[in-house]
This record gives sequence, C-alpha cells and structure tokens, in this order.
Amino acid sequence: MRKTKMPTKGIIIRVLLVIGFLAMEFPGVLFFKDLAEPRIFGLPFAYGFMLIGWIYMVIILFWAYKCNWGEEQGGEDK
Repeated sequence: MRKTKMPTKGIIIRVLLVIGFLAMEFPGVLFFKDLAEPRIFGLPFAYGFMLIGWIYMVIILFWAYKCNWGEEQGGEDK
C-alpha cells in the first residue's frame, strides 16, 4: 500500500465544498420564511440565500473540474 500526501489544493477544495454544503443545508434560513424583508437581489431572503449558495457551489465545482480534482496523481496503471 502506497501512502501519498494529499495536495494542498485538494484539501482546500474539500473544505470549501463542505462549507458550501453546510451553508446550503443550514436550517436557520427558515426563520426568515414569512418575512418580506430582507431581500437579496430583489428576491425574498430564503430564495436569495439559496441562489448565492448554488452560485458558490457551481464556482467551486468548476474550479475542482479545471484542476482535475479527484484524478489519481501519478502515472501508474492499475
């Protein structure tokens, strides 16, 4: 069994993904469900919060895709 050190970029991507998932699933946003204010981008708070969460996750996942995150580092064939 070969031990390899995880690249720093991979750790950063994983941490940012976990933060994004936790923020999108945060139940505290439901406290604002019956309020007309505050608004984000002209949308009610809950919808604006989810829109920002989706945009954040799309950016992080696109960055991970461009970095070839998840592919095995090294040229060994299995």
